[in-house]
Amino acid sequence: MREGKAGIFLPSFAAIPCLVEIFEDANAMQHLQKFTVDIAREVYGLLEVTERLVLKRESWRVPYSYHGVPVFLGGKSLRYKIVEQKDHQTDKGGKYGFYTERNKFRQSF
Repeated sequence: MREGKAGIFLPSFAAIPCLVEIFEDANAMQHLQKFTVDIAREVYGLLEVTERLVLKRESWRVPYSYHGVPVFLGGKSLRYKIVEQKDHQTDKGGKYGFYTERNKFRQSF
């Protein structure tokens, strides 16, 4: 038997698209930024977020492992994929947020 510690590992490149799907399916996209950014900043005393993510509506599969570590939801197909990360100081648009390439949904804060 293999010894180890219990835990769930889901890298951000999979976690964020997964959260976008959950909020989209619940028709609650207006709460995504509060859940993913605002509450964490408040609870952990983090600095202002200066980056935003660009997501593309493109089906892809979460890898089964990442750097040799099994990934939660490994093999699951997701509808959104992070295609770019931008610093708001060098790019026009909202201070931070989530965008799709075609702006089919646009969540800018």
